[in-house]
Amino acid sequence: MKADFQPVARRRLSDDIVDQIKTMILERDLRPGERLPSERDLVDMFRVGRTPIREAIRTLDILGVLDVRAGHGVFVKEPDVNSYLKNMQESLNFLVELEKKTFIEILDVRQVLESHTAALAAKNATKDDLSLLEKTFQDLLYIQRAYEKAPTEANARNWIEADFNFHKFVAQCSHNGVLEVMITSIKTLVHRSSRKLLSLPDLLELAQDFINEHKQVMEAVKSGSSERASQAMTDHLNHAQEVMSRLIVSRERIDN
Repeated sequence: MKADFQPVARRRLSDDIVDQIKTMILERDLRPGERLPSERDLVDMFRVGRTPIREAIRTLDILGVLDVRAGHGVFVKEPDVNSYLKNMQESLNFLVELEKKTFIEILDVRQVLESHTAALAAKNATKDDLSLLEKTFQDLLYIQRAYEKAPTEANARNWIEADFNFHKFVAQCSHNGVLEVMITSIKTLVHRSSRKLLSLPDLLELAQDFINEHKQVMEAVKSGSSERASQAMTDHLNHAQEVMSRLIVSRERIDN
């Protein structure tokens, strides 16, 4: 059944047309590489002027939905998950700069994503995956010991990087490409929030706790128990969230 395209109101005209063009693409089952109706046809279809049509097309071009080819027309673009996630990441980066509680919200998102990812890793990891997961953990442990011997900022940053690499490899073990891309896409946010941990006086103790929690995650994945792996990851991220909340409260007291 074809969509019934109605004339749109003047308020936020181009945004409404963006939605209607998306609906048109879905209703007409236009595939990547297929051409959209001409600008004149779109004007007649949506009963608006050329300017809002052009603005909507430019927006969808930026979002990676359409491909504007000068002199040839406008075409449906092949979906690019990385492109969509990049836009999401840039928006989140901006939010992080504006609002402290966004760090906690990031951990909320990680809870949803990574608890399920760990469960899938326990189910889908191959023997080679498990060997590499063990190696990734040993790399983290090595860097942890280097940090204990020399608790410099450089070693602390190395520890943060190794920590994220462990989480990233758990995602790889899940063999779910979308989850892996989504977790990788928030790397900048994770690093930015993790760097705030550098001001904690008990960071060395915290790092040791996290090592133990990562080991629990690894052992759970190796056991093949999805439930156990999910719980281990949830427990770890709950702890991380408690630490981040403590840090934010502490900084607010200093600011006040």
